[in-house]
Amino acid sequence: MSVQTWNKLLTYGLVLILGIAGYFGYGFYQDYAANQEVKRLERIKEQTRLANERKEAERIAREKEAKVLRQLELKQEFEVFLNDFLNEVRAKIRKYRESRRIMDDLLKPANLRSRKFVKENRGLGEATIMSLSLQADAIMAVFDKAQKRFESDFQQFENEEQAKVNKSWAEVWGEQQERYKLYFATDKEVLQSIQDLLVFYRTYMKSLRVDFEKDIVYMADKQTEIEHRNLLIKYNSLLSLQAEMFMNFDEEINPPADSELDTEVDFLGR
Repeated sequence: MSVQTWNKLLTYGLVLILGIAGYFGYGFYQDYAANQEVKRLERIKEQTRLANERKEAERIAREKEAKVLRQLELKQEFEVFLNDFLNEVRAKIRKYRESRRIMDDLLKPANLRSRKFVKENRGLGEATIMSLSLQADAIMAVFDKAQKRFESDFQQFENEEQAKVNKSWAEVWGEQQERYKLYFATDKEVLQSIQDLLVFYRTYMKSLRVDFEKDIVYMADKQTEIEHRNLLIKYNSLLSLQAEMFMNFDEEINPPADSELDTEVDFLGR
């Protein structure tokens, strides 16, 4: 075999070997590249998962924080609502009692010193009682309005907190409503006894006498005076009973200016 032929065979063999090596090398590179791409995609997938988990955790944290803040806001709103409710009732009852004094004044001897006053007192008494009745209805309407507001605006607390709020409201609202209902019921009887006296004075005004030194009113006719005393006894008994039942009422409706309802105690289920 000539040298030239041998060189050709070597060249062909080398080319064949390089081709085979290149083929296998390219295949290996493709496998490697594919494997790297898989790893890269897995890294991206893992990074995306972690990013999503982080975003979800942040969202949950924001929602939790927002819920806590909302609960605090609701507490504050409830405190304001509760104080506003009581203050509105107190303001109206103070106005009622100011008007109510007119009825007591009509029985004072100075306002019965003339027949003209006696005649006017009966009509004024009827008008005042009607006005007081309307004021009493307006005060009780505040309770109905507050109950509807509570049911619509303060039912978004957490379960345990909602139970405490409901209990607190039921105690305050129920206790105050019953107290005012009883007050107006007793006062209605007192007012009627005053009106009975005013009608009596109008009916027997010819017998009516005023002793300014003793600051009393009496009837000149003995039999009429007995009826008069019975009416006075009834009036004073009702007045005394009401005063006993509502001994601290003035302090309740006129709390110190710097006092506020401690609603935090109510939340804890006092």
